[in-house]
Amino acid sequence: MGGFNIGSKTNSSFRKTSVLALAILFSSPFHGSAQNNRAAAANENWNANVAQQNLDAERIKVVEVVDSYFKQLESLHGTFVQTNPDNQTIAGKFYVQRPGKMRFDYKRPSRLRIVADGKWLAIEDPDTNTFDRYQLKSTPFRMLLRRDVNLLRDARVLDHAIGDNIVILTLADRSRNAGGQIKLFFTITPEFQLKEWIVTDAQGLDTRIQVADLVSGEKINPRLFRVTPLKFPEISE
Repeated sequence: MGGFNIGSKTNSSFRKTSVLALAILFSSPFHGSAQNNRAAAANENWNANVAQQNLDAERIKVVEVVDSYFKQLESLHGTFVQTNPDNQTIAGKFYVQRPGKMRFDYKRPSRLRIVADGKWLAIEDPDTNTFDRYQLKSTPFRMLLRRDVNLLRDARVLDHAIGDNIVILTLADRSRNAGGQIKLFFTITPEFQLKEWIVTDAQGLDTRIQVADLVSGEKINPRLFRVTPLKFPEISE
């Protein structure tokens, strides 16, 4: 998918893939009027997908709530801690402004930075003196990237669980070209909110991302989302 290999086993690729998953979770814009105009067709498709996936009433309700959460999310910033399959942990800050704009800055010793401007997603790594750019629409987890989030249409709903102040939803992309799955964890009170997720790649390796210090609804400086190559220092031999 656009040359982005979610199955790579290097530490750098783990960092890129998991934060990319984080970014795309928040990338889908919400257009209320357009959605209202397509309400009848959407309901028809929803019913067909429910029947196809043989979902029970509780799982359908969980999917509806998660759909609504992502549709209404406009901006979000906070901190994250990522745990890679080798149990290495990496922390940083992230900023998301819908539609499609985000930025993740890792804390030292890593200097990795991931930025999306709504069309392109760039991975900037001064440690390796590299700048990689991908079309946002060609990246993994496109099921949460569309303008109208509809998990029954775009995802296979694999499992769900409801516990004491927690909702868990496990999804896989319906595309045959997409491997792996993602497990989303939400708290219920004091408000329904994403708290962490686990990305399982095609090789069965897990990467965990936990978010905290979340602030939603605030306007974020648009300069943070510019995709321009950094002027990396020359690396001596």
